[in-house]
Amino acid sequence: MSCHGGYEINQLLNSSPHAGELELKVQGAAVQHDRQWLITGATGFIGREFVRALLQRGEPGNQIFLIVRGKQGVTSRDRLFAALAPILDQDAIHSLQVVDGDVRNPHFGLDAEDWNRICESSHLVHLAANTSFTATIQEARECNLLGTREMAQLARECRDRGNLKHWSHVSTAYVVGDRTDLIHPGDLRSGTQFRNCYEQSKNESEHFLKPCLTEFPLTVFRPSIVVGHSRSGAAGNFNTIYWAIRSYLSGQMKLYARGDTPLDLVPVDYVVDAMLALIDRPMAHGMTLHLAGGKSTTISLLEFAHKICAYLDSPLPDIQNPARLKILCRLLSFARLSAKRRRFIDQAQSYLPYFCQNPQFDIRLTETLLRDSNVAVPQLDQYLPNILNYCLEQPWGRRSPIPGTGYGQKNVAHG
Repeated sequence: MSCHGGYEINQLLNSSPHAGELELKVQGAAVQHDRQWLITGATGFIGREFVRALLQRGEPGNQIFLIVRGKQGVTSRDRLFAALAPILDQDAIHSLQVVDGDVRNPHFGLDAEDWNRICESSHLVHLAANTSFTATIQEARECNLLGTREMAQLARECRDRGNLKHWSHVSTAYVVGDRTDLIHPGDLRSGTQFRNCYEQSKNESEHFLKPCLTEFPLTVFRPSIVVGHSRSGAAGNFNTIYWAIRSYLSGQMKLYARGDTPLDLVPVDYVVDAMLALIDRPMAHGMTLHLAGGKSTTISLLEFAHKICAYLDSPLPDIQNPARLKILCRLLSFARLSAKRRRFIDQAQSYLPYFCQNPQFDIRLTETLLRDSNVAVPQLDQYLPNILNYCLEQPWGRRSPIPGTGYGQKNVAHG
Protein backbone atom coordinates (compact mmCIF):
# COMPACT_ATOMS: atom_id res chain seq x y z
CA MET A 1 0.00 0.00 0.00
CA SER A 2 1.30 3.46 -0.82
CA CYS A 3 -0.17 6.79 0.22
CA HIS A 4 0.19 9.66 -2.22
CA GLY A 5 -2.06 12.35 -0.82
CA GLY A 6 -3.90 13.80 2.15
CA TYR A 7 -7.17 12.05 1.33
CA GLU A 8 -5.61 8.59 1.38
CA ILE A 9 -3.81 9.33 4.64
CA ASN A 10 -6.99 10.59 6.27
CA GLN A 11 -8.78 7.48 5.01
CA LEU A 12 -6.12 5.24 6.51
CA LEU A 13 -5.99 7.06 9.83
CA ASN A 14 -9.69 7.78 10.35
CA SER A 15 -11.66 4.90 8.90
CA SER A 16 -12.18 2.23 11.52
CA PRO A 17 -11.32 -0.86 9.41
CA HIS A 18 -7.94 0.55 8.30
CA ALA A 19 -7.17 2.12 11.66
CA GLY A 20 -7.86 -1.15 13.43
CA GLU A 21 -5.75 -3.11 10.98
CA LEU A 22 -2.94 -0.58 11.31
CA GLU A 23 -2.98 -0.67 15.10
CA LEU A 24 -3.15 -4.46 15.18
CA LYS A 25 -0.21 -4.90 12.85
CA VAL A 26 1.89 -2.28 14.60
CA GLN A 27 1.34 -3.95 17.96
CA GLY A 28 2.16 -7.32 16.45
CA ALA A 29 5.50 -6.25 14.96
CA ALA A 30 8.29 -8.57 16.09
CA VAL A 31 12.03 -8.30 15.65
CA GLN A 32 13.53 -11.16 13.65
CA HIS A 33 17.04 -12.50 13.95
CA ASP A 34 19.56 -14.16 11.61
CA ARG A 35 19.41 -11.32 9.15
CA GLN A 36 21.86 -10.36 6.45
CA TRP A 37 22.00 -6.58 6.03
CA LEU A 38 23.37 -4.84 2.94
CA ILE A 39 23.95 -1.13 3.57
CA THR A 40 25.19 1.57 1.22
CA GLY A 41 26.38 4.98 2.40
CA ALA A 42 27.78 3.72 5.70
CA THR A 43 30.47 6.43 5.71
CA GLY A 44 27.84 9.20 5.61
CA PHE A 45 26.17 11.11 8.43
CA ILE A 46 23.04 8.95 8.75
CA GLY A 47 24.79 5.81 7.54
CA ARG A 48 27.40 5.60 10.25
CA GLU A 49 24.78 6.21 12.96
CA PHE A 50 22.60 3.49 11.42
CA VAL A 51 25.49 1.00 11.55
CA ARG A 52 26.28 1.97 15.15
CA ALA A 53 22.66 1.56 16.25
CA LEU A 54 22.33 -1.75 14.42
CA LEU A 55 25.41 -3.14 16.16
CA GLN A 56 24.22 -1.89 19.54
CA ARG A 57 21.01 -3.86 19.18
CA GLY A 58 23.12 -7.00 19.46
CA GLU A 59 20.73 -9.19 17.48
CA PRO A 60 22.10 -12.76 17.27
CA GLY A 61 22.98 -14.07 13.84
CA ASN A 62 23.16 -10.67 12.16
CA GLN A 63 25.61 -10.23 9.31
CA ILE A 64 26.26 -6.71 8.07
CA PHE A 65 27.68 -6.11 4.60
CA LEU A 66 28.67 -2.58 3.61
CA ILE A 67 29.21 -1.35 0.06
CA VAL A 68 32.04 1.18 0.33
CA ARG A 69 34.12 2.62 -2.49
CA GLY A 70 37.75 3.59 -2.33
CA LYS A 71 38.29 7.29 -2.89
CA GLN A 72 41.29 9.46 -3.76
CA GLY A 73 43.80 6.72 -3.04
CA VAL A 74 42.14 5.66 0.24
CA THR A 75 40.88 2.06 0.35
CA SER A 76 37.27 1.26 1.11
CA ARG A 77 38.18 -0.32 4.45
CA ASP A 78 40.31 2.66 5.48
CA ARG A 79 37.48 5.05 4.56
CA LEU A 80 35.07 3.02 6.65
CA PHE A 81 37.45 2.91 9.61
CA ALA A 82 37.97 6.68 9.47
CA ALA A 83 34.20 7.25 9.46
CA LEU A 84 33.32 4.77 12.22
CA ALA A 85 36.36 4.97 14.54
CA PRO A 86 34.98 8.01 16.44
CA ILE A 87 31.79 6.13 17.39
CA LEU A 88 32.69 2.41 17.40
CA ASP A 89 35.51 0.34 18.84
CA GLN A 90 37.84 -1.65 16.60
CA ASP A 91 36.24 -5.01 17.37
CA ALA A 92 32.85 -3.72 16.27
CA ILE A 93 34.28 -2.30 13.05
CA HIS A 94 36.14 -5.52 12.27
CA SER A 95 32.88 -7.46 12.63
CA LEU A 96 31.54 -5.68 9.55
CA GLN A 97 31.87 -7.20 6.08
CA VAL A 98 33.30 -4.52 3.77
CA VAL A 99 32.63 -4.97 0.06
CA ASP A 100 34.62 -2.68 -2.23
CA GLY A 101 32.03 -1.36 -4.69
CA ASP A 102 30.44 1.71 -6.25
CA VAL A 103 26.66 2.14 -6.41
CA ARG A 104 27.00 4.10 -9.66
CA ASN A 105 28.20 1.02 -11.57
CA PRO A 106 26.26 -2.01 -12.82
CA HIS A 107 26.09 -4.61 -10.04
CA PHE A 108 27.99 -2.00 -7.97
CA GLY A 109 31.11 -2.96 -9.94
CA LEU A 110 31.31 -6.30 -8.09
CA ASP A 111 32.57 -9.58 -9.46
CA ALA A 112 30.22 -12.56 -9.64
CA GLU A 113 31.34 -13.97 -6.28
CA ASP A 114 30.73 -10.76 -4.32
CA TRP A 115 27.47 -10.10 -6.16
CA ASN A 116 26.20 -13.57 -5.22
CA ARG A 117 27.16 -12.95 -1.59
CA ILE A 118 25.10 -9.78 -1.31
CA CYS A 119 22.17 -11.36 -3.17
CA GLU A 120 21.69 -13.46 -0.02
CA SER A 121 20.71 -10.29 1.85
CA SER A 122 17.37 -10.12 3.66
CA HIS A 123 17.47 -6.39 4.45
CA LEU A 124 18.66 -3.67 2.08
CA VAL A 125 19.33 -0.12 3.28
CA HIS A 126 20.15 2.40 0.56
CA LEU A 127 21.72 5.51 2.09
CA ALA A 128 24.42 6.33 -0.47
CA ALA A 129 23.77 9.69 -2.12
CA ASN A 130 25.43 12.74 -3.58
CA THR A 131 24.07 15.37 -1.19
CA SER A 132 25.99 18.34 -2.57
CA PHE A 133 23.81 21.38 -3.26
CA THR A 134 26.29 22.51 -5.94
CA ALA A 135 26.48 19.24 -7.89
CA THR A 136 25.51 19.32 -11.56
CA ILE A 137 22.44 17.36 -12.61
CA GLN A 138 24.68 14.76 -14.24
CA GLU A 139 26.72 14.31 -11.05
CA ALA A 140 23.60 14.11 -8.89
CA ARG A 141 21.83 11.62 -11.16
CA GLU A 142 24.94 9.48 -11.48
CA CYS A 143 24.79 8.57 -7.80
CA ASN A 144 21.21 9.26 -6.71
CA LEU A 145 19.23 7.96 -9.69
CA LEU A 146 21.57 5.34 -11.14
CA GLY A 147 22.44 4.11 -7.64
CA THR A 148 18.73 3.65 -6.93
CA ARG A 149 18.28 1.67 -10.15
CA GLU A 150 21.17 -0.62 -9.23
CA MET A 151 19.67 -1.14 -5.77
CA ALA A 152 16.37 -2.09 -7.41
CA GLN A 153 18.22 -4.70 -9.45
CA LEU A 154 19.74 -6.10 -6.26
CA ALA A 155 16.32 -6.11 -4.56
CA ARG A 156 14.90 -8.09 -7.49
CA GLU A 157 17.71 -10.65 -7.27
CA CYS A 158 17.30 -10.99 -3.50
CA ARG A 159 13.54 -11.40 -3.85
CA ASP A 160 13.78 -13.95 -6.65
CA ARG A 161 16.11 -16.03 -4.48
CA GLY A 162 13.59 -15.91 -1.65
CA ASN A 163 15.75 -13.78 0.64
CA LEU A 164 14.34 -10.25 0.64
CA LYS A 165 12.41 -9.20 3.74
CA HIS A 166 12.69 -5.40 3.52
CA TRP A 167 14.26 -2.63 1.46
CA SER A 168 14.79 0.84 2.92
CA HIS A 169 15.40 3.79 0.61
CA VAL A 170 16.41 7.10 2.18
CA SER A 171 15.24 10.13 0.22
CA THR A 172 14.63 13.66 1.51
CA ALA A 173 11.59 15.56 2.73
CA TYR A 174 12.65 18.37 0.39
CA VAL A 175 11.98 16.29 -2.70
CA VAL A 176 9.18 18.68 -3.79
CA GLY A 177 11.33 21.71 -4.64
CA ASP A 178 10.28 25.22 -3.66
CA ARG A 179 6.77 24.44 -2.44
CA THR A 180 5.68 26.05 0.85
CA ASP A 181 2.43 24.18 1.59
CA LEU A 182 1.84 21.08 3.71
CA ILE A 183 3.47 18.08 2.01
CA HIS A 184 1.83 14.67 2.36
CA PRO A 185 3.85 11.43 2.25
CA GLY A 186 4.30 10.20 -1.29
CA ASP A 187 3.47 13.59 -2.83
CA LEU A 188 5.98 14.20 -5.61
CA ARG A 189 4.51 17.32 -7.19
CA SER A 190 7.30 19.85 -7.39
CA GLY A 191 6.86 23.61 -7.10
CA THR A 192 7.90 26.12 -9.72
CA GLN A 193 11.46 24.78 -9.60
CA PHE A 194 13.88 22.61 -7.70
CA ARG A 195 16.26 24.51 -5.48
CA ASN A 196 19.23 22.40 -6.54
CA CYS A 197 20.08 19.29 -8.52
CA TYR A 198 20.15 17.21 -5.34
CA GLU A 199 16.41 17.77 -4.87
CA GLN A 200 15.70 17.11 -8.54
CA SER A 201 17.64 13.84 -8.62
CA LYS A 202 15.92 12.65 -5.44
CA ASN A 203 12.54 13.47 -6.96
CA GLU A 204 13.46 11.51 -10.09
CA SER A 205 14.59 8.60 -7.93
CA GLU A 206 11.24 8.51 -6.13
CA HIS A 207 9.39 8.60 -9.45
CA PHE A 208 11.46 5.58 -10.50
CA LEU A 209 10.54 3.82 -7.23
CA LYS A 210 6.77 4.32 -7.54
CA PRO A 211 6.11 0.90 -9.10
CA CYS A 212 8.63 -0.67 -6.69
CA LEU A 213 6.40 0.28 -3.74
CA THR A 214 3.88 -2.33 -4.85
CA GLU A 215 6.43 -4.84 -6.17
CA PHE A 216 8.74 -5.01 -3.13
CA PRO A 217 8.57 -4.73 0.68
CA LEU A 218 9.98 -1.22 0.26
CA THR A 219 9.75 1.82 2.53
CA VAL A 220 10.87 5.24 1.30
CA PHE A 221 12.04 7.39 4.20
CA ARG A 222 12.07 11.19 3.88
CA PRO A 223 14.11 12.91 6.62
CA SER A 224 13.87 16.68 7.03
CA ILE A 225 16.93 18.71 8.16
CA VAL A 226 19.06 16.21 10.06
CA VAL A 227 21.16 17.51 12.94
CA GLY A 228 23.48 15.84 15.44
CA HIS A 229 22.77 13.15 18.00
CA SER A 230 20.27 14.35 20.60
CA ARG A 231 22.38 13.14 23.53
CA SER A 232 26.00 13.56 22.40
CA GLY A 233 25.40 16.30 19.83
CA ALA A 234 27.79 14.46 17.49
CA ALA A 235 27.36 15.32 13.82
CA GLY A 236 28.90 13.81 10.72
CA ASN A 237 28.91 16.99 8.67
CA PHE A 238 28.29 20.70 9.07
CA ASN A 239 25.97 21.63 6.21
CA THR A 240 22.80 23.74 5.91
CA ILE A 241 21.89 25.00 9.40
CA TYR A 242 25.36 24.10 10.68
CA TRP A 243 26.90 26.32 8.04
CA ALA A 244 24.95 29.28 9.43
CA ILE A 245 26.10 28.50 12.99
CA ARG A 246 29.69 28.04 11.87
CA SER A 247 29.66 31.33 9.96
CA TYR A 248 28.30 33.11 13.01
CA LEU A 249 30.90 31.58 15.34
CA SER A 250 33.58 32.63 12.87
CA GLY A 251 32.54 36.27 13.10
CA GLN A 252 30.05 36.57 10.23
CA MET A 253 27.33 38.75 11.77
CA LYS A 254 25.11 39.04 8.67
CA LEU A 255 22.64 36.30 7.78
CA TYR A 256 20.78 36.58 4.51
CA ALA A 257 17.43 34.99 5.32
CA ARG A 258 13.76 35.45 6.14
CA GLY A 259 13.13 35.33 9.86
CA ASP A 260 9.76 33.59 9.44
CA THR A 261 11.18 30.66 7.44
CA PRO A 262 10.09 27.38 9.11
CA LEU A 263 12.87 24.98 10.12
CA ASP A 264 12.00 21.31 10.63
CA LEU A 265 14.95 19.77 12.48
CA VAL A 266 15.37 16.12 13.53
CA PRO A 267 18.30 14.56 15.42
CA VAL A 268 20.10 11.80 13.55
CA ASP A 269 19.34 9.25 16.28
CA TYR A 270 15.60 9.85 15.82
CA VAL A 271 15.95 9.17 12.08
CA VAL A 272 17.81 5.92 12.69
CA ASP A 273 15.60 4.74 15.56
CA ALA A 274 12.49 5.43 13.52
CA MET A 275 13.87 3.54 10.53
CA LEU A 276 14.81 0.51 12.63
CA ALA A 277 11.37 0.47 14.26
CA LEU A 278 9.48 0.87 10.98
CA ILE A 279 11.47 -1.79 9.15
CA ASP A 280 9.82 -4.34 11.46
CA ARG A 281 6.29 -3.04 10.88
CA PRO A 282 4.62 -4.72 7.89
CA MET A 283 2.17 -1.82 7.53
CA ALA A 284 5.12 0.47 6.75
CA HIS A 285 6.10 -1.65 3.77
CA GLY A 286 5.02 -0.09 0.49
CA MET A 287 4.82 3.37 2.04
CA THR A 288 6.60 6.69 1.81
CA LEU A 289 7.08 8.19 5.27
CA HIS A 290 8.26 11.55 6.52
CA LEU A 291 10.87 11.42 9.28
CA ALA A 292 10.26 14.98 10.38
CA GLY A 293 9.17 16.92 13.43
CA GLY A 294 6.01 18.39 11.94
CA LYS A 295 4.14 21.31 13.42
CA SER A 296 4.90 20.45 17.04
CA THR A 297 8.68 20.93 16.73
CA THR A 298 9.07 23.20 13.68
CA ILE A 299 10.30 26.69 14.61
CA SER A 300 11.03 29.85 12.68
CA LEU A 301 14.55 30.76 11.68
CA LEU A 302 14.39 33.87 13.87
CA GLU A 303 13.32 31.82 16.89
CA PHE A 304 16.16 29.39 16.19
CA ALA A 305 18.63 32.29 16.06
CA HIS A 306 17.27 33.63 19.39
CA LYS A 307 17.78 30.24 21.07
CA ILE A 308 21.35 29.94 19.81
CA CYS A 309 22.32 33.48 20.82
CA ALA A 310 20.69 33.10 24.23
CA TYR A 311 22.72 29.97 24.88
CA LEU A 312 25.94 31.63 23.71
CA ASP A 313 25.09 34.91 25.48
CA SER A 314 25.78 36.63 22.16
CA PRO A 315 24.06 39.30 20.05
CA LEU A 316 21.64 38.33 17.33
CA PRO A 317 23.05 38.29 13.80
CA ASP A 318 21.86 40.98 11.43
CA ILE A 319 19.19 39.17 9.40
CA GLN A 320 19.17 40.86 6.00
CA ASN A 321 16.88 40.74 3.00
CA PRO A 322 17.93 37.74 0.86
CA ALA A 323 17.68 39.93 -2.24
CA ARG A 324 20.82 41.74 -1.08
CA LEU A 325 22.83 38.52 -1.40
CA LYS A 326 21.64 38.12 -4.98
CA ILE A 327 22.86 41.64 -5.74
CA LEU A 328 26.21 40.80 -4.15
CA CYS A 329 26.48 37.69 -6.31
CA ARG A 330 25.90 39.70 -9.47
CA LEU A 331 28.68 42.08 -8.44
CA LEU A 332 31.14 39.34 -7.51
CA SER A 333 33.07 39.42 -10.77
CA PHE A 334 33.58 43.18 -10.42
CA ALA A 335 34.48 43.43 -6.75
CA ARG A 336 37.89 42.78 -5.28
CA LEU A 337 36.87 40.40 -2.55
CA SER A 338 39.11 38.14 -0.52
CA ALA A 339 39.00 34.41 -1.23
CA LYS A 340 37.36 33.89 2.17
CA ARG A 341 34.62 36.41 1.39
CA ARG A 342 33.97 34.89 -2.03
CA ARG A 343 33.76 31.42 -0.49
CA PHE A 344 31.27 32.67 2.09
CA ILE A 345 29.04 34.24 -0.58
CA ASP A 346 29.20 31.12 -2.76
CA GLN A 347 28.19 28.93 0.18
CA ALA A 348 25.51 31.37 1.31
CA GLN A 349 24.00 31.31 -2.15
CA SER A 350 23.71 27.49 -2.14
CA TYR A 351 22.00 27.44 1.28
CA LEU A 352 19.92 30.58 0.77
CA PRO A 353 16.77 28.79 -0.49
CA TYR A 354 16.46 26.86 2.79
CA PHE A 355 16.69 30.11 4.77
CA CYS A 356 14.00 31.83 2.69
CA GLN A 357 11.11 29.39 2.40
CA ASN A 358 10.34 25.79 3.28
CA PRO A 359 7.33 23.49 3.21
CA GLN A 360 5.88 21.75 6.25
CA PHE A 361 5.40 18.00 6.47
CA ASP A 362 2.48 15.75 7.33
CA ILE A 363 3.85 13.22 9.84
CA ARG A 364 0.57 11.70 11.06
CA LEU A 365 1.16 8.38 9.31
CA THR A 366 4.68 8.05 10.74
CA GLU A 367 3.43 8.92 14.24
CA THR A 368 0.67 6.33 14.00
CA LEU A 369 3.05 3.60 12.90
CA LEU A 370 5.46 4.48 15.72
CA ARG A 371 2.74 4.79 18.34
CA ASP A 372 3.94 1.92 20.57
CA SER A 373 7.67 2.24 19.88
CA ASN A 374 8.69 5.10 22.21
CA VAL A 375 10.39 6.70 19.19
CA ALA A 376 9.48 10.38 18.84
CA VAL A 377 11.13 13.63 17.79
CA PRO A 378 12.35 15.45 20.93
CA GLN A 379 11.68 19.15 21.43
CA LEU A 380 14.58 21.34 20.30
CA ASP A 381 15.22 22.72 23.80
CA GLN A 382 15.97 19.18 24.99
CA TYR A 383 18.94 18.70 22.69
CA LEU A 384 20.06 22.10 21.35
CA PRO A 385 22.66 22.56 24.15
CA ASN A 386 24.23 19.23 23.15
CA ILE A 387 24.28 20.24 19.49
CA LEU A 388 25.91 23.58 20.28
CA ASN A 389 28.40 22.11 22.74
CA TYR A 390 29.57 19.73 20.06
CA CYS A 391 29.95 22.63 17.63
CA LEU A 392 31.94 24.63 20.17
CA GLU A 393 34.42 21.78 20.50
CA GLN A 394 35.18 21.75 16.78
CA PRO A 395 38.28 23.56 15.47
CA TRP A 396 36.27 25.76 13.14
CA GLY A 397 34.45 27.15 16.15
CA ARG A 398 37.57 28.10 18.10
CA ARG A 399 39.47 30.03 15.45
CA SER A 400 37.49 33.28 15.48
CA PRO A 401 35.75 33.96 18.79
CA ILE A 402 33.19 36.73 18.71
CA PRO A 403 34.40 39.83 20.56
CA GLY A 404 32.35 40.80 23.59
CA THR A 405 30.65 37.41 24.03
CA GLY A 406 31.07 34.45 26.36
CA TYR A 407 31.95 32.20 23.43
CA GLY A 408 35.21 30.37 24.01
CA GLN A 409 34.87 30.69 27.80
CA LYS A 410 31.79 28.49 28.34
CA ASN A 411 32.36 25.15 30.03
CA VAL A 412 31.66 22.54 27.39
CA ALA A 413 30.38 19.07 28.22
CA HIS A 414 28.47 16.52 26.22
CA GLY A 415 24.94 15.81 27.36
